[in-house]
Amino acid sequence: MTVFLAVIITVCIMIKILKSEKKEQKALEDAKVVETRMQYSAICEINSGNLPIIKVDNLNYLPNEKCHYLDNAVYSTTTSSTAYHKFYNGTYTKGGYRSGISTTYPVTTYKENMHKGTLVVTNERIIFINDKYSLCIPLCRVVSFTPDTNKIVVYSGNRIDSIYVPNGFTVYNLLNNICKERNK
Repeated sequence: MTVFLAVIITVCIMIKILKSEKKEQKALEDAKVVETRMQYSAICEINSGNLPIIKVDNLNYLPNEKCHYLDNAVYSTTTSSTAYHKFYNGTYTKGGYRSGISTTYPVTTYKENMHKGTLVVTNERIIFINDKYSLCIPLCRVVSFTPDTNKIVVYSGNRIDSIYVPNGFTVYNLLNNICKERNK
């Protein structure tokens, strides 16, 4: 009887995990369709090793800060939640009380949240702007960054930030160009 209950609970948990994975897959597919609003000439300049200067009006600039990239983006955050399930290994008494040993085990689920907004890269910071969510990563704290066809992953300290952009290699080239310029 207890093995049967354990199998039923496991099947229910697996169905819940599969449903959440389908939702995450749909969210990832939505993030892959980020359209660019940046001019083709600026993208060509970045890919050729230059740093174009883009004027952004509503940005609070730091001293000697220049904007080099402005485009649509989707920022990905992951949240986790843990639920504790109790399993009784025993029987019910006549009064409706459970007798026997109970076991509690945790089940952790992870959910990826997608925030649509704008990515701004300056010679000092990487900024993601959204109505409800914003992110600012100073370039002095960036340890490394890796490109993909449609995203850039930024490693800064103990944080890993995934930002979906129209072309991850363009942002990667821009960050490399900024690093070379800063090291001169």
